[in-house]
Amino acid sequence: MYKYTRTEYCATAPSLGGGSGVATTTCFSRSPKLATSMQGVVIRDERGSCEVPQLIWVRFERDGKLIFERWED
Repeated sequence: MYKYTRTEYCATAPSLGGGSGVATTTCFSRSPKLATSMQGVVIRDERGSCEVPQLIWVRFERDGKLIFERWED
């Protein structure tokens, strides 16, 4: 089973109320292509205010073994 996790670290401008948050989206699939394109079973978790993503961290695993992890632009 493949697992693709995308974590967005967010910050909102002070003129819009300020605040920060983290939004995590995880996709599970038997196909690596479907997992990375978020077309499998998707689970979302958002904590705080996440309107403007500042940093994005992705992690890709197969059966608990790390394939890659990196920061995205």
